[in-house]
Amino acid sequence: MTSIIFTKGGYLYSVSILRTISCLGVLAVHLGQRMHLNGIIRTITDYGETGVYLFFIVSGYLFVNSVEKNDKRMSKVLCNRLIHMISVFYLLFYLITA
Repeated sequence: MTSIIFTKGGYLYSVSILRTISCLGVLAVHLGQRMHLNGIIRTITDYGETGVYLFFIVSGYLFVNSVEKNDKRMSKVLCNRLIHMISVFYLLFYLITA
């Protein structure tokens, strides 16, 4: 029997794949709304809303898993994540407004 959890060096690839699929679902919803799709295609893209909930659940799991795996304090991990998000925000803001 094979495991459905693919790991390499402690990294959970199957969970990351699930998060990627949920991101694609969210992207499908936004594209369906932006492009004003109708009919069966719009119905299919609306199912991507489930990806939002799935993304938050999987991201939360990966966050807690990384804290436990690296044996770090929660405040240090949150601070690192915040610095990462802010730097990406300013980079994108600069690229969009430049």
